[in-house]
Amino acid sequence: MRRLPWVTITIMAACFAALLATNGAVEESDARAGAAQERILAAVKLWAEKPYLTLDPSALKEMPPEVSAQFEALRASAGPRSQAGPSLEVSAEQAQLDVEVAGALAQLKEAEASHPYRAHGLLPGSITGWGLIAHMFMHAGWLHLLGNLFMLFMAGPALEDRWGRPLYAAVYGVSGIGSGLFFAALAQDPNIPLVGASGAIAGVFGAFLVRFWSTQIRFWYMLWFGLRPLTGTFERPAYMMLPLWLANEVLQAWLSHAFGLGGGVANTAHIGGFVVGAAIAFGIKASKLDERFDRAIENKVTVLGNVAVTDALALREQGDLTGAIRKLALEVKRTPRDGEAVDAYWDACVAAGCPGDAAQAVLALAQRELAANDGARAAQRFTELRAVLPDYGFDAAFVARLVPPLREMNRELALEALRWLAQPGSGVLAPTLAQRALDHARELDPQIAKQFARKLAAADAPLETRERFAALAKALELEAPDPEPGEGGGIELAAPRGSGSVFRGEPEHADPTPDWDHTAQAFDGGDESSAGATDALGAEFTESEPGLFSAESGVAAAGQIASPSDDWDALEILDSDELAAPAPRFASLKLTEATPLALAGTALTLALDGGRKAQLALTKVDGVSLAAVRGIAARPVLIVDLLLGWRSLEGAELRCVRLRSDRFDPRKLASAPDPLSALRAFVARLVASSGATPLGAADPANAGALTPFTDATTYEREVLGVSA
Repeated sequence: MRRLPWVTITIMAACFAALLATNGAVEESDARAGAAQERILAAVKLWAEKPYLTLDPSALKEMPPEVSAQFEALRASAGPRSQAGPSLEVSAEQAQLDVEVAGALAQLKEAEASHPYRAHGLLPGSITGWGLIAHMFMHAGWLHLLGNLFMLFMAGPALEDRWGRPLYAAVYGVSGIGSGLFFAALAQDPNIPLVGASGAIAGVFGAFLVRFWSTQIRFWYMLWFGLRPLTGTFERPAYMMLPLWLANEVLQAWLSHAFGLGGGVANTAHIGGFVVGAAIAFGIKASKLDERFDRAIENKVTVLGNVAVTDALALREQGDLTGAIRKLALEVKRTPRDGEAVDAYWDACVAAGCPGDAAQAVLALAQRELAANDGARAAQRFTELRAVLPDYGFDAAFVARLVPPLREMNRELALEALRWLAQPGSGVLAPTLAQRALDHARELDPQIAKQFARKLAAADAPLETRERFAALAKALELEAPDPEPGEGGGIELAAPRGSGSVFRGEPEHADPTPDWDHTAQAFDGGDESSAGATDALGAEFTESEPGLFSAESGVAAAGQIASPSDDWDALEILDSDELAAPAPRFASLKLTEATPLALAGTALTLALDGGRKAQLALTKVDGVSLAAVRGIAARPVLIVDLLLGWRSLEGAELRCVRLRSDRFDPRKLASAPDPLSALRAFVARLVASSGATPLGAADPANAGALTPFTDATTYEREVLGVSA
């Protein structure tokens, strides 16, 4: 939202005020009606006890349904009626019964006539102008009110922001009136009043469906399994969920009319309001009234949200598109995680004919959303960008991670992405990520899967990995023979334009595109290859002289190694959620913590706990991982893991030598101006000396900002593939 939704807030306040003003009168009328019903019921019980008394047939017709039901039950159990001879006593009892029934019915009629629901609600049998308006603000209790207003606040502000307050208010009011008339036309009892804003809110739903057809709506759910609740969220587009809501209302209305199962809910009012709201929205869209509506007076009110974005939008409305782009570019560079700023920047660049200027910002935000398990939004941004810039160079790993949400959004979009990934020039994928993408291809299109497997079998990867994909390619050749010449889908995604940054694409204008060198980028959550080392961890070390480390703490003695530099305080570790993890490959992790002392050739000298000094032959290391992890110390710690046996496809135990950034100064091991650069240079030397597979941020493809894992267990499961 760009502005405070004053119309929605006013409607909510008016509903609250109406309930506060009438709640006491409702309770009083209900109490009087209840007392009158008790009097009628007492008279009926007296009639049942004395079979010679009679009830006036006209009085029976005026009894409320609850009393009539009890009267019928008493009459069925009372047996045959008898007539007593004329006497003064019988006449007196009969007169007393008639007077009591007449008085109770009069009391009931008076209570009902003065009830606020009848005075201010909509009576199908007696429609008034006041009832058509006032019923939208009346509610039958606090739960009814809060439920309706919650639904209004979910959809109303978006329409108010897009259409402007006068138009939105008119649509809301007309929808409410239309829902009331529809309810009255189908009402089974003309004396039951309609109260509540749900009909008008249903009209907002109908208008929302037309105006925001493809918008993703997030839902929260709770499922109970025994005593344990399972909660979560999911997203689905408006065109899927709102028609389902309308279908449920139609079903409930039919059950109510056919079998009397309505439960007091005015489903027909909901249907009428939804249809009216949708019809009005179609008319507004067709006539482009929302685009022509004068909203100049709206710009003078208080703004809700990003002030810089609002100022830029004002510049755009005044015709200064270049100034708006310049302001938005600066704002996006300052707050790259602000979806409102990124969206406004993209829209402005598209309008100016320079969408490439905003492409990196859009993709950087999409990658953050993907890392935060918001795949639907990331896929939507990717789809919008691809529609405008079909030849933009996309990163293969990013496209591969987008396949599942693209598949949920549209099968053809997922197929296009998989076709592109199967092309030789689309880039290299980590084996785990490649396997997941290949699994999707096998389910969607065997021909694409076969082409993809052939590419993976020919990629620069460990021998066992290539052999595995080659075997899959042969199996797929039997399942799906090659198509005839001329068959097959087209490729709509451009191949990457180089390496390094996760997202590639040359901006069309140098100014005012922000500098994206420091954009936070999530790294791959898993990598694997397939050859194995089988020696025990202890056999990989060569013992040297003891005494370098104290047995109690493992802290270096004075003069042997520098303590961690305070410069680590300046290290910026950007916060974000992790990517989806591959399936675990190892049952457990055998961990040895050490401190690096020197690196010479393929030998790494280490200090171990207990004051021992050892050398590790890097030729035995087949995996090197760099990651930021929370929970180990007071702040995130960078860890370097040297893995032995990583290339095994699976195993009971993965052996690991762990180096922690809070226990050594990497500038003693690599020449660099700051600790982070020195650590990266040290890790690069480890990878080069060992020939190991780089994992996590050690992978050159993930050279962006580090993203901390919430704890060591999560990191070990998602990057190292350890189940426990």
